[in-house]
Amino acid sequence: MTLPSTSIAVLMGGPSAEHDVSLVSGRAIATALRGAGHDVSGWLLDLDGGWWRLPEAGLDPRLPLEDFRHPAALGAAGPVSAAAALEQLAAADPRPIVFPALHGPFGEDGQVQSLLESAGLTYCGSGPAASAVGMDKSLFKRVCGTLELPLLPWAEVRAAEHAATPEQIEDGLRRFISGFADRRLIVKPACLGSSIGITIVHAVDDPDELREALAKAFRYDDLAIVEPYLDHPRELETSIMGNTRLDTVAYGPGEIKPGREFYDYVAKYQ
Repeated sequence: MTLPSTSIAVLMGGPSAEHDVSLVSGRAIATALRGAGHDVSGWLLDLDGGWWRLPEAGLDPRLPLEDFRHPAALGAAGPVSAAAALEQLAAADPRPIVFPALHGPFGEDGQVQSLLESAGLTYCGSGPAASAVGMDKSLFKRVCGTLELPLLPWAEVRAAEHAATPEQIEDGLRRFISGFADRRLIVKPACLGSSIGITIVHAVDDPDELREALAKAFRYDDLAIVEPYLDHPRELETSIMGNTRLDTVAYGPGEIKPGREFYDYVAKYQ
């Protein structure tokens, strides 16, 4: 099916730990959209929240990530505030559809989606509510539970509570895993993706290993999710497109075989 040429603005980067991954995604998306005949512009969101309008050469997927540490060296215009960037996009003629290629907090948790809606811009992907629930593993598990979908049991640990009573919290996690034949734990930040901040605790009775895993998760979020580790789980993914039940189409599922202890950052991106 051939689609009419459309003006599309791709957002990439963002103020999250998944900044570099987003740059790879954004340039790949821009290249594919241009190959399909669309008029594509690129916006780089830096780690400090500034928005940079990228020149055409700045969308080259062959550029090393290091070049994006200094967007001005790429000839990027900016930085401007989010409000100023959105005003530019909304005033453009033709007004572009926005494709958020942002990963992690701000990009996938409903924040940028809310900003785009407030500016009256049409964008790809889920809306603010679905994005927020999908990013927050604690909320998402509760939603899945109400739908009676099968879930692993999990525990939640707040950074402040662990700092106040570390031994009590860690003893509780040992009791939590004691009922499982495999006593390994997987510890992860509640609101992050790309497998960043995730640790497998192989020896739960080793206080240092468990404490270091929690500390790593708390570098990215003040809430950690702790689950039993599944040995060699099947990794299945499905893509769903559409806006209503009348036009929704599901693709897949696809199966991923990472060849590593779990589907970590290296398996995903390197």
